[in-house]
Amino acid sequence: MTTTIYVPCDASALSLGAEATAREIAAEAQRRGAEIRLVRNGTRGMLWLEPMVEVETAGGRVAYGPVKARDVAGLFDAGFLRGGTHALALGAPADHPYLKNQERLTFARVGITDPLSLDDYLAHGGYRGLPATVRALGSDHRYIPPKRYTWQSDVETVHRLVEDEFFDREIFHSPAEFWAKTTTYWHYFNLARPNRGKEWQTPLQIIERSAPKIHPAIGM
Repeated sequence: MTTTIYVPCDASALSLGAEATAREIAAEAQRRGAEIRLVRNGTRGMLWLEPMVEVETAGGRVAYGPVKARDVAGLFDAGFLRGGTHALALGAPADHPYLKNQERLTFARVGITDPLSLDDYLAHGGYRGLPATVRALGSDHRYIPPKRYTWQSDVETVHRLVEDEFFDREIFHSPAEFWAKTTTYWHYFNLARPNRGKEWQTPLQIIERSAPKIHPAIGM
């Protein structure tokens, strides 16, 4: 059975030795023939406990900290892959007094998810706002299926066009000027710009012809 272990990789944790701790965990697991999945997450903010290592057990996550590289062998001896007792054991991270009564918004997922995993992001509420907004405007939101690389071509084309037509040509002297010019171009691109690949139709014309129930505000 593979055990997931979380070791932060943000600047604060790294400055306190998280990289050495992560390397030692991987090495010790290999020496003992233990199957692990090492996830480099973000810190939960308790810097005095960094590097704080978390282990996914059958009963939930169990945290240990601060874990230095020299502590790793002892943690394995104590059975920390199963949430074993150790002097550095902190229990469930969410139950720690520092975190227990917090309501996190911007940093709600930091320390919990694998920042490189889209599946993990989706499983913890990621992207919920976008589909809800699109549905409210009368359209349908779908994800590009895995390995359908050419489906992304329109998106990449948009990025190139925006760079060529707008950002490479405009100069901004203030935040207010940036937002004013960006908003103007945004509305032009999403509603009024003729598309050579669509027989020189504008996005608004395409919407009116193929999906008349969609409100034009979806492009704004």
